[in-house]
Amino acid sequence: MDYVKDISLGDDLDLVIKNGDFFISESDQEHILILLKTTMGSFREFPFIGMGIDFYEAGSYKPQMIKRDIRFQLMNDNYKVDKINITPDYTFSIAATRLR
Repeated sequence: MDYVKDISLGDDLDLVIKNGDFFISESDQEHILILLKTTMGSFREFPFIGMGIDFYEAGSYKPQMIKRDIRFQLMNDNYKVDKINITPDYTFSIAATRLR
């Protein structure tokens, strides 16, 4: 299976530079994180992309609502969502694969 590669981002979502150049690595996990962190309207060309997960954590949303919205965002971006787990402290794990 071929993995999608792109410019790598660090834990702080800043560019990773190695040997004076951009570092390239597998990007699916970073892509999913960006979809969840950004809000709708963040990408002018795709105004309905983005979830704003930080706002969910600050509100009183039920895990089922969050799972539904995560699944919707990922399916819209051509991912097959296998499983989403959310703990009471709003840490989550997502098993998803990109459809080609």
